Amino acid sequence: MKKSFTFLFLAHVVLLLLTGVSSSFAQQAPEKIDLKDSVFSQALQISAMAVFKGDRYMAAEKCKLILMLDKDWNKTDVIDLNQGILEGKPVEIEGMAVYKGHLLLTDEHAPAIYSMDLHNRKLTTVSTDQEKRLGKDTGDFGLEGIAVDEENGICYLLKERNKDFQSEIRVFRIVIDAGSISLKYLRNILVDQEKLNKAPEGNTRYSDIYFDPAGKILYCLRSYYDRAEPSKSKYGVDAIAASDYTKIPASAIDANKILYKDLSTKVATGYPGFNNNLEGMAIQDKKLYLVSDNFFGDRCCCDLLGQGKTLLLSVQQ
Repeated sequence: MKKSFTFLFLAHVVLLLLTGVSSSFAQQAPEKIDLKDSVFSQALQISAMAVFKGDRYMAAEKCKLILMLDKDWNKTDVIDLNQGILEGKPVEIEGMAVYKGHLLLTDEHAPAIYSMDLHNRKLTTVSTDQEKRLGKDTGDFGLEGIAVDEENGICYLLKERNKDFQSEIRVFRIVIDAGSISLKYLRNILVDQEKLNKAPEGNTRYSDIYFDPAGKILYCLRSYYDRAEPSKSKYGVDAIAASDYTKIPASAIDANKILYKDLSTKVATGYPGFNNNLEGMAIQDKKLYLVSDNFFGDRCCCDLLGQGKTLLLSVQQ
């Protein structure tokens, strides 16, 4: 067992190195992108990002809004989620990914997964064969992110942290039947997280994931956000060689992660006036984009000023 684990670990390291991901790194200073629209001073609570062709999408966690932006990050449209199956219902949209012209959304409140057709903006529910397990992924450390390997029809669902201080990444096969999207469970990836103190909110977690098809790498946004003292917050991006996790015959395995980018120093102290609670991540044109949730509250507060402005950063891959 030890030999097979060692071999698997080395295989992952080699794959990460071959795809340009190195465990040897220096702390990187991200570039701050200016979000010109005044709406980003409001308490949007942006918790998810996605990119599709020339458009960028940002989801306001509790206000049932998705902001559309162009390549220069100017707001071009607002998608209203208060319709159809979500009309009148509270939501916490924490994850977002694009699959074949649909936005896939994770709702930590329900918890549930939705699909929005980007052509007609109709919302439907995405069913899984793990409803009982996913039904527990609610609350402060629940269903936090979603990533898609479109070429191979694989979906990754993120539970930000469990009671054992592990982030969980559930791997599913995407099934399309009569135009409806559903998910068939394959296995669970477990990622140990650092314990910084005894309080649950004072420990690290994954706040988003994103699949990069170019290197077959699953990037994970690691976050320790200290609300009392934001300057003590810690951030990084981990890289996991994702492809093997669709093949290994096991129901749950430990991930071999490599720290890809260390962002702690600059993000924690370098942007006065902005909220540094990084929650969303996307990749486009060899850049990682990271965005912050700028308000702590249990309801939609988009009519209020945020606790600092929304922070958008880019980091070169």
